[in-house]
Amino acid sequence: MAVEDNNQTPRPSSLWYLGHIFIGIVSGLICYLLWHEKNKKAAKKHLIISIVLSFVPAIIVLAVSAAFLAVQVSSLPPGFF
Repeated sequence: MAVEDNNQTPRPSSLWYLGHIFIGIVSGLICYLLWHEKNKKAAKKHLIISIVLSFVPAIIVLAVSAAFLAVQVSSLPPGFF
């Protein structure tokens, strides 16, 4: 018979990732503040993931906007500026 190890560190639920997707940095900070004493490694991981998931859409929007602007500027007649 195997003996269970009850000394495992508690982990935040996987549902926290949905909060990171929909709420962003705020859910990462909440998760970090709630879990940093119980499991510092998992709390830090959730904070980093929420920061990354908050900036990725912003970077994509900026890249698409820059590409759209470049197309618009390239279609101007020569000597416009």
